[in-house]
Amino acid sequence: GVVDARRAQLQPGAAISHLDNDALRVIGVHNPVLSRPNFLVSLSDDELTPAGLAARVVLTKVMRQLVDAGEWPGATLYAY
Repeated sequence: GVVDARRAQLQPGAAISHLDNDALRVIGVHNPVLSRPNFLVSLSDDELTPAGLAARVVLTKVMRQLVDAGEWPGATLYAY
């Protein structure tokens, strides 16, 4: 991270969630023009281990619940 009063960085919330908040000033940026797409990708079902398939199912379910409940600010789900 940057420790210089003359500099700033844009970071996703997950990247700063584990940092010492006393050492940083965190300001939320809400701008509909800015976006940073992320994708959940995996092997096909027949190539995944049972544990891998279960993990994908759980991740997909939790992500959908968080977005639907409005608990993941700025996130939108798209089906491909």
